[in-house]
Amino acid sequence: MLNREDIRKQYSIWSNLKGALADMKVMGCIYYIYLVLDIVTQIVIPFLLILIPAEVIRLLQSRISLSTLILDVFIWIGFILTLNLIRTYTHQEFEKMGVMISDIQYVRRLEKKVLSCDITQFEDSKERERLWEVIGSLDQWDGMNHYSGVKGLYLYGSALFINVGGFLLYACLAGRLHPMLFVVLLITSIINCYAKSRAIRYQFQHMKTFWDNSGKFWYLKRESINTEKAKDIRMYHLYNWFEKALGQNTKEATNIYNDVQKHHFYANLVMCFTSLIRDGISYGLLIYQLVQGNMDVPEFLVYIGVVAGFGTWINQIVENYTYLRKISDGISVFRDYIGDEEEHQKVNQEVEEKIIPESCHSIIFEDISFQYGEKMIFDHFSLTLHEGEKVALVGMNGAGKTTLMKLLCGLYPLSGGRILIDGVDIASMEKEEYYRYISILFQEVQVLPFSIGKNVSCTWTESEQMQMEEEKHSNRYSRAFAKVDSNDIHRNQYAEEKVVNCLKKAKLWEKVESLPKGVHTTLTQILDPAGIKLSGGETQRLMLARALYKDAPILILDEPTAALDPIAESELYEEYSSLCTNKISVFISHRLSSTRFCDRILFLEKGQIVEEGDHESLMKKNGKYADMYQIQSHYYQKEVEKNEAGI
Repeated sequence: MLNREDIRKQYSIWSNLKGALADMKVMGCIYYIYLVLDIVTQIVIPFLLILIPAEVIRLLQSRISLSTLILDVFIWIGFILTLNLIRTYTHQEFEKMGVMISDIQYVRRLEKKVLSCDITQFEDSKERERLWEVIGSLDQWDGMNHYSGVKGLYLYGSALFINVGGFLLYACLAGRLHPMLFVVLLITSIINCYAKSRAIRYQFQHMKTFWDNSGKFWYLKRESINTEKAKDIRMYHLYNWFEKALGQNTKEATNIYNDVQKHHFYANLVMCFTSLIRDGISYGLLIYQLVQGNMDVPEFLVYIGVVAGFGTWINQIVENYTYLRKISDGISVFRDYIGDEEEHQKVNQEVEEKIIPESCHSIIFEDISFQYGEKMIFDHFSLTLHEGEKVALVGMNGAGKTTLMKLLCGLYPLSGGRILIDGVDIASMEKEEYYRYISILFQEVQVLPFSIGKNVSCTWTESEQMQMEEEKHSNRYSRAFAKVDSNDIHRNQYAEEKVVNCLKKAKLWEKVESLPKGVHTTLTQILDPAGIKLSGGETQRLMLARALYKDAPILILDEPTAALDPIAESELYEEYSSLCTNKISVFISHRLSSTRFCDRILFLEKGQIVEEGDHESLMKKNGKYADMYQIQSHYYQKEVEKNEAGI
């Protein structure tokens, strides 16, 4: 990973602007025309507004008729109004395009990178901070009412070209009249620029603290209305704590904001003072030239406008460049984080979709090692799993059961050794290709706020009919999204009949069939107020339907039923077992009674297999497995006796 200075060298402002220009292609060539028109009109219009008074004076001096004068003025005004309409339209389109490009290109790249990277990047504090910085670099506003992110890159980039063009035009006019005028304008503008840039740099230095406070504020705000924590907040009177923390946080953020504004105020005072000196000297020089007969009144009016506009152009150059530099640094961090992901995505898009493998004959953990931070979890660990085998991983918390499955899924990189699928090292396989081998249900069951059909199939497009309806009402924004996603559309369609069959096998179809929208019913009310919430048991059966739909040759159950009672868990595990013939199935559970049906039970302790065999053989050994089983069965027997006694 490069440091900040190396990142800035690798991804310069001009490199980022060049990349942004290339990204505009997805929106269509018309936006390049909008950009050119926006730049040209914003340079020409201010200059024409300077020329109009001078032209009116010139026409009056030539003693033309009033009707001709009015006609000429209307022509000028009409021309400027036309240019203004063009400028307004093209600038609005260009500004909207910045938001679209941010969503379509940059945010999507980040999402794909985040969703495909090793899970360790989320668990490492430095990597999380880096990710939050990258996410922040795509924000559209900086908290001080200035553009930021991709939108800011486009708008400040175009504004920089506009102001440089205006500066060159006015500089030529000022130098043409008198070198002294040019020198005065340049020196005062440099002083103003220095004051402005100091204020902006101070803002950049202190806004990180402001945003840190902002992050804390939104965390407190979010947690204070979190329905899952509402009971604790009320029962333990935590609302007073939240109120105090929010008040303190707001006070700190306000102090930072006021401090930044104070420095901007000082900068504005300096600019007002130097502008007063600039105007006094410049106007004095212009009046002297007029009195001496070196210029006429129309020229005098033009140069008055040049003096007023010159400082504005150069001040805007510094301001735009300063903000552009800050934004570019953020975009550079984004590009460094993404790395070669863009090329990786292009390669993936060119690869023809492969079907899920029908079988997996063996999984071999070959002398693997894995270190998490300073702690060694697995040290030269070996294990072989065979096709059609049902294997249970059991043991105390921290034994390494879940970590072993995450290694098998490729979510963690190995410190040493290899994991082989039918003799092929999973590290040499494309992740998307490898993921087709595995259906896994984790302990924390995740129901997404989409339809039941989407949750079962884990694909996006519900039906060709619905897709046609979306295309019928699509706009330029959605068409651009479709253009980017065109290579993925065919991979994201699910077969509704297959979804129904899987729900029937999972014994959830009767519930789904009773719903007004059937498989198109939305789960949770996060995105749809009419959504439904499934019970714990129904959610587990939904996950079973998901595993059946994927029909991968490797099935892993990492305690997805931990929230259920022991009897319900045991019954559901046996249902899974009956539906996973000819697969390699791995079951993880703290409740040993739930895994009695497995062909092989592995008792893990401190990253090592300390006991291995089926339930009967392990009970005969009278070792750690038998001890744990006896303790658990004794506990369950006590619960049964209490229930029977009505206690």
